[in-house]
Amino acid sequence: MSTFEELQGRIALAMDRIQAGIERGEEAPAGESEADVLKAELAVARQDLARLEGDLGIAKDREAALQGQLSDMASQIDRIPELEAALAEAKAATDAASTSGQTMLGAVAGLETEMSRLRAANEVLRSNNRALREAVAEGAPAGADLVDPAAMAELEALRAEQSASKAQADAIMAALGPLVTDETASDAAPKTETF
Repeated sequence: MSTFEELQGRIALAMDRIQAGIERGEEAPAGESEADVLKAELAVARQDLARLEGDLGIAKDREAALQGQLSDMASQIDRIPELEAALAEAKAATDAASTSGQTMLGAVAGLETEMSRLRAANEVLRSNNRALREAVAEGAPAGADLVDPAAMAELEALRAEQSASKAQADAIMAALGPLVTDETASDAAPKTETF
């Protein structure tokens, strides 16, 4: 802006000289050369003034553009806490989903173990029952040596079936757990009635 102030000073000096020349011209007729010099200075001063007005317009446009950018940046800065909160919420949801997924995987692994145990117990039960049927079909009395293992195998099969059912229920609860938690959270939120 020092160039602007310098040109403004030059214009003011030229205007003062013109004014002084006009006053002298009223008092005494001035020579042509002095009038020409004053006219030339006036023309230069007008050109400088026009250029300065153009520069001032450009500077004002730049200032307006910078103010707009500054306003945009301020609004973006104002959104930072909102965006950070959304990011934290998304991270918490991701962590909850990960924990839920791990719980479900554990429940499924337990279910698979219990199902394997049930299959093995059922296979022993089938084998013992087959041996018992064959012995009865041959006319042999059902002895304790066949009945006891069959009863034990049946008992083990029932236990394995119960464990498998429990593991299956645990897997279902692990899958439903996040849904129940979400439903409970939404039920806890205050509801407004509209009429």
